[in-house]
Amino acid sequence: MRRTSVALTLLVWILLAPQAAFSQGENVDKKGGAEKQQEKKDSPNTNEKTKSDGASATTGTADTGGAKGKPKEESGTDKLPAIALGKTEIYEKSLAALTMLFVIAVLLESAFALVFSWRVFLTYCSLTGVKTIVMLVISWIVVYCFDVDILAGLINVYREKPMGSLPVSKLITAMILAGGSAAVNKIFVAFGFRSIPVPPATVKPPETKAWVAVNVAHSEPVGRVYVGLKDLGVARAEDPAPIAGNACAGAPNLYSLLFRNPNRFPSNGGYEVIPGHLYEISVTYELSGTKSKTESLGTFVFANRAIVDFDVKLGGTQNPPPSKPVDVTGSPQPGRQPESK
Repeated sequence: MRRTSVALTLLVWILLAPQAAFSQGENVDKKGGAEKQQEKKDSPNTNEKTKSDGASATTGTADTGGAKGKPKEESGTDKLPAIALGKTEIYEKSLAALTMLFVIAVLLESAFALVFSWRVFLTYCSLTGVKTIVMLVISWIVVYCFDVDILAGLINVYREKPMGSLPVSKLITAMILAGGSAAVNKIFVAFGFRSIPVPPATVKPPETKAWVAVNVAHSEPVGRVYVGLKDLGVARAEDPAPIAGNACAGAPNLYSLLFRNPNRFPSNGGYEVIPGHLYEISVTYELSGTKSKTESLGTFVFANRAIVDFDVKLGGTQNPPPSKPVDVTGSPQPGRQPESK
């Protein structure tokens, strides 16, 4: 009986197993077919996405900052200086006007470099005094003859209604030209057309130097005059206080500003001395015959970048006075005497 039940069970299993396997396989096939159909449905979207990505890569759409599939083009106005107000026309006209101004300034400088470096000119004329007048006059002649009015041209760039040239605008243009290429370059830098400024010309002594000059006046005929500067070494605490400059010396006359003074040492500029050192300054001049006389101005100490002029009247008084100044308490401060060698 037991064997019979086992045999029946095996028979039923043999009959039903293929059907169950077939049913399971059909379900798997249906599931696979459904997944394949879903992939087919999704594939157009994938292709569209791929095409969209390809278009984005080639045209620069939203991923790269473009809009509506159009390529992003950098506008030339983004690189314009602020003075151009974002308009290419203003930039081009302004740059053209300033370029012409710069070219004319360079040509004038090159032409008159021959005159300003001429030995006769340097002997009789002050370079810083006469050069400005010469350049201003020549610049005005160029502006008037060639009808160059850069100021009016630049103003008309920003005006809706252009205006004509005026004497005032021509005068200012001539003054800019008289300043040379350095002045025009400063305009380029200020307007944003250039970023490299040119350092201004040095009109002061270096940080580690001072300038000294001696003006000589005489009431009687004298021969050659010799100015002596003796370096006595580093100043000590008991030496006079360093001099930084002159005050209440009076304004120089116009002639001395335009032309070189033969009674001044040096004739132009200043003689370099070392700040913080004690100097003895003296003047030796020839009298009638073979006699000579020496007058001492005193001992002095100069501050960094000091510019000091001494006025000496031979046979009289000098300005500033000799050393041994009086302090606020009224007690004299001894000056150092020259050391004997």
